[in-house]
Order: sequence, then structure tokens, then C-alpha cells
Amino acid sequence: MPAEGQNLREHLMEKYGPSAGRGNGARKQLTELGNELGFEFNYHDDMRVVNTFKAHQLLHWAKQHGLQTELKMALFTAFFTHCQDVSQNEVLVTVAESVGLPAADANTVLSSEQYADAVRAAQTRWLEKDVHAVPAFSFNDAYPLPGAQGEATFARYLSKVLAA
Repeated sequence: MPAEGQNLREHLMEKYGPSAGRGNGARKQLTELGNELGFEFNYHDDMRVVNTFKAHQLLHWAKQHGLQTELKMALFTAFFTHCQDVSQNEVLVTVAESVGLPAADANTVLSSEQYADAVRAAQTRWLEKDVHAVPAFSFNDAYPLPGAQGEATFARYLSKVLAA
């Protein structure tokens, strides 16, 4: 992803082919699944996909403070619900602070890029497992489940994993 991000439709067409950029099927499915879980997606025609490398560095740091899940959910809300650019330091620091992380420390993490290598290593591990899109789930590091799924699919899949 370029640093300045990319129009969502253009990105989808480049990644998955021309038909992906035309249809709203996947976005509609995600919106419906989100509604079922109390999460609001606000997709729009001019929506941009942004580079989340900095956000992932903050997530890596937040894990050490026991706030990774909280930060991830707050970043999702900032991007998908409030249409904020989570590639911008100001937005990232504000979101980090909203979950109880110190703003000054978040600024230091972003400016120093001290977690950049760890994030790149994690990215490499997932790519080696053929994970090229999100969401993606992996159970017991052996059972991959790609894409947004509903409750019934997760229940069926978890039963399969537990039976193995």
C-alpha cells in the first residue's frame, strides 16, 4: 500500500480483478455482519484504503501494555465508522490515548519506528502462510479461515478444529 493510500475501488480491482471494484457485495456482507455484532461500517464511494504499517507498530507496542485488542477495536472504529485516516500520526496518537496509552509514548513509538522490524517479521510470517488479505483467522496455527464470516461459519469451523 502506498503511503498516501488508495481509493478502495481501485485497490480492490488491482488486488482481485475488475469485478471486485464494481460490486458492493463484500462491503454489503461486511456491513450486515457488523450490524449483527453491533459494529457500524460506513463505506462510501470515495473511501480510501490507507497504509496501516504505523498502526501495526502501535498495536505491537500496545500488546506489551495489555491493550492490543482495545487499540485494535478503537482503530477499526476510527477508520470504518468515523472515516478517520489511521495512517496519520495525530489520529493514531489520539486513538491510542483513548484506550489508556500515554500520548507521549505513542508519539515516541511512531517517530522511532522501534517496532518496525517486529511488524515486518510478523508480516513475513503471515505471507509465508499464504495470508494475503484481511480479515483472516488461524486456529492452532494450523487451520486457516479466510474472510469475514458469520457466527454459523465460525461455530462450524471451531467444532471442526476442536474435533481434530
